Amino acid sequence: MATVTLERARPHVSVVRLNRPERLNAMSIELCLDLKHTLERVARDNDCWIVVLTGAGRAFCSGLDLKDHSVIPDIDGLTIPRIGPRAIRLYSQLIPTMRSIPQPIIAAINGPAYGAACVSPLLRIFASRPHPQSSTAPALCAGSPARSSAPVGCCHAS
Repeated sequence: MATVTLERARPHVSVVRLNRPERLNAMSIELCLDLKHTLERVARDNDCWIVVLTGAGRAFCSGLDLKDHSVIPDIDGLTIPRIGPRAIRLYSQLIPTMRSIPQPIIAAINGPAYGAACVSPLLRIFASRPHPQSSTAPALCAGSPARSSAPVGCCHAS
């Protein structure tokens, strides 16, 4: 099963979905690499104007998968102290990739968002999350398109 799916929700809108619902979409090495490649693919799609990033199942992303036993690519011949930094470099490539694509990313936060998943929606312009007074209607938070990660404002989406 693919750890990240890409679908066309409507014309000019691509939905990128983290697809590890059994692990609450926790960030594994495989998911991180798949998400990076998917975002790079979307960036080259001239027919895509907006990207919606969401999670499958009941969570957006539960953070780093501490039980991930994936093999980090290209580590043959590396000593143990050099493998950790290689993994960190893999994870750290994701945020610059999100910032570099030409389309705005709307994070449709459909449940818990922990670790880097809390920060990543604020790196681009919009984040959609459940409204505090409603269990069904989301709120939209507009973040600054500048390098600031602070939200500029929120509104209730009906």
